[in-house]
Amino acid sequence: MRLLFCSRPAFGHLYPMMPLANAARAAGHDVTFAIAGEFVGRLERLGYRTLDVGLTFEEAFGQFAASGYPNGLPRDDDGRPDLDAGGHLFVNVFGRTTAADLAPRLDDLAPDLVVYEHYDIGAGVAARAAGIPSVALRVSPFMPAPVERRYLGGKVAALYADFGVPIDESAGEAEPFIDLFPAAVQEPRAADRPNRLPLRHTSYSDPGAVVPRWIGSGDRPLVYVTLGTVVSGDDQLRPAIEAVAALDAEVLVTLGNAEGAALGALPANVRIAQFVDQGAVLDHAALAVHHGGSGTMLDCLSRAVPQVVLPKGADQFINADLLVAAGLAAVLEPADASTEAISDAARRTIGTSSPALSAVRRRIAEMPDADAALDALAALAPVVA
Repeated sequence: MRLLFCSRPAFGHLYPMMPLANAARAAGHDVTFAIAGEFVGRLERLGYRTLDVGLTFEEAFGQFAASGYPNGLPRDDDGRPDLDAGGHLFVNVFGRTTAADLAPRLDDLAPDLVVYEHYDIGAGVAARAAGIPSVALRVSPFMPAPVERRYLGGKVAALYADFGVPIDESAGEAEPFIDLFPAAVQEPRAADRPNRLPLRHTSYSDPGAVVPRWIGSGDRPLVYVTLGTVVSGDDQLRPAIEAVAALDAEVLVTLGNAEGAALGALPANVRIAQFVDQGAVLDHAALAVHHGGSGTMLDCLSRAVPQVVLPKGADQFINADLLVAAGLAAVLEPADASTEAISDAARRTIGTSSPALSAVRRRIAEMPDADAALDALAALAPVVA
């Protein structure tokens, strides 16, 4: 098969797709990526052919600001992102540019199937307009239906119509999708759909990512702290670091895009890294304190690592709600995430286990691997419209 993988240019959007893309290439399929910015070079260094398509996040936020949001993504009174504005960013700004960039290039590329992470809506629009089969890979769980209506609010149908593909948004209920999420952290309305193609989550890190040598060399438990690669900053990291530093544990903090310069002197049991092989680190962890990104959530669940979740933005609040409902993590929303509260939650959670956490780990292990998912895609490609 000639496969075109499409993603927004961010680690949390691209990396969930990489195990499937790697498996496809290893099986002899022709794989191309459509993405923007520095991820073009990153993928080319991994040996993939690429198309530079769409916007970087910096470019998108520039257009977003010019379209009436000069102060960035607004938040509701509870600290959660404004969903209507978020839908505008991903559908009207990102989606429209991607569709316009990708559409004229599909004739020459002639993929048999377009696989796009579900936030890259413009790729799905371009594929359908060209009559090419496509399937969305969910990199986040489905939103509750009322929340999704506020997020989308007719935007997707309008985008499709603008590219000559009128659709009924309810028709999306019948479209196939690849789902990385076990039922415990997926909306019930999605988990039982017959068009769901389950795919086991597999941790992915760049080939050069490492596990610090000191991990696993001592007797104290390991606490892993990350606030992701996009919204992380020194001001957000500092309360979490102070909270876990008082534990009788070794602490590894990954900075992501944070600078680290403003963190000040750190206790002797706290060590800093920019990026690591997260999955391999979590193999040693007794606790993860993190932002609630989907990849980190699944990395923890697939290893039954206890979690304290501090959601900041994006899909993190949806994930946090699902984790709480399933009894799988402690969650502190922004207004409650003081150093003292984080410390209390970490002390209660470190090293714990539960039947629910063990059951989710088993469910993830039972999901089909990438090779099985490729067989499903091969059968799907000739008939998807």
